[in-house]
Amino acid sequence: MKLSVNTTELVNALSIATHALSARSTMPILEGILIETTESGISLTCSDGAMTISVSVPAEVAEEGRIVMPGRLFGDVVRKLPSGELQMTVTVNMIATLKCCGSRTTMAGKPADLFTIIKSRAELVRLLAKARVLIDKNDPDLAARIEPLVAKLAHNDEDSDDRDVRYFIQEVRDRYRETKSLS
Repeated sequence: MKLSVNTTELVNALSIATHALSARSTMPILEGILIETTESGISLTCSDGAMTISVSVPAEVAEEGRIVMPGRLFGDVVRKLPSGELQMTVTVNMIATLKCCGSRTTMAGKPADLFTIIKSRAELVRLLAKARVLIDKNDPDLAARIEPLVAKLAHNDEDSDDRDVRYFIQEVRDRYRETKSLS
């Protein structure tokens, strides 16, 4: 990923998006900012599992890509940069280099496919069904924990807090990441 963005516009977007960052999340990936290139620039997305905020920022994109940067650290670094054009380059190893007006900072990010946003109750139900099939034979501990979550989704309304279900799905994803069968 390679892009150029105005630091003032990026700081303004970060101040909005980071309202959804978790202070202490049970899913460390949600302590990050998902940065994705779009047709008009970049999109910054933060989530605490229940609330998600996405903000678009105009940018010149030389190479498309996606990365999750450490939320608070990235925000602090960008806020301290001088006004001007920020050049951001990300390697295949998820190392981001930020250059602005003679300043240069390097920080490690995480692959964007680890940052998952579950948008609807129907998607939660679908993912729990896939998780049930995946873990029934492999992990009795997880299998015992899934039934109360399925019951919760069946009996609660669309507006109820379902963070525990989202955390469970992320735990299953993390545990079975090698199989890539829960997405």
